[in-house]
Amino acid sequence: MTTNKQIQIVFNFDSTLVAIEGTFELAKRKGIDAKAIEAARDSIIEGQEAFNQSFVRRFEQYRPSFSDIAWLAEAYYKAIVPEAKDVIAELKKMGCQIHIVSSSYRPAILKTARALGIEPFRVCAVDLEFDEVGNYQSFDDDNILTSIEGYKIVLAEIAKLGPVVYIGDSVRDLEVSQDVDLFVGFGGIIANKQVEQQSDTYIVSLKSLPAKIKELKENLEGNNHQSNSSYRIEASANDHQKTF
Repeated sequence: MTTNKQIQIVFNFDSTLVAIEGTFELAKRKGIDAKAIEAARDSIIEGQEAFNQSFVRRFEQYRPSFSDIAWLAEAYYKAIVPEAKDVIAELKKMGCQIHIVSSSYRPAILKTARALGIEPFRVCAVDLEFDEVGNYQSFDDDNILTSIEGYKIVLAEIAKLGPVVYIGDSVRDLEVSQDVDLFVGFGGIIANKQVEQQSDTYIVSLKSLPAKIKELKENLEGNNHQSNSSYRIEASANDHQKTF
């Protein structure tokens, strides 16, 4: 791992940069049974339902129209985690590049991404197709983010730019923990014990993130020949704790 490359910060989106789970907010808007929504939320967050199964099922159920996505874009924007913009600005000043990787709806994410200073080309999510009057037609089923394997492929491409730090909140996110240089569990919106226990490091406020990145940079700069795995051991042994 070379140290002359910029650190790549990859955020999950829902319940990380925004304080809502967008697909469930959309389900409520469309009148889907609240108990079914809660059951689906729990099964996904706890990792009880396969990623691709939950993905296909929710698209078949929700069939979001253009107006639904416009509504969700506003809901996301209004739910931005208060410290997110300042934290991202600080990370950029530190020389990091910022990305969003999400299985949510890309058109709904873009307004929030721009508000946070993240360029659209660094937003990897799922596009939708509508007919001429804005009715849902289909999602981009060729998009690799419709499977957890696709997440791994995207992260591998981002890793070509430099060391990767991934910030996520769910058990599903943990599936990519071995594909990145540092996995940061985030419990500021939804706390999950398994994520707390299995992350390389765990935070409950995004304000704690720059210090983690500074530590990683110092580690890389001071140990040019240190392997990714040895950094993980150090992080797990010395730095695995809640940070406020």
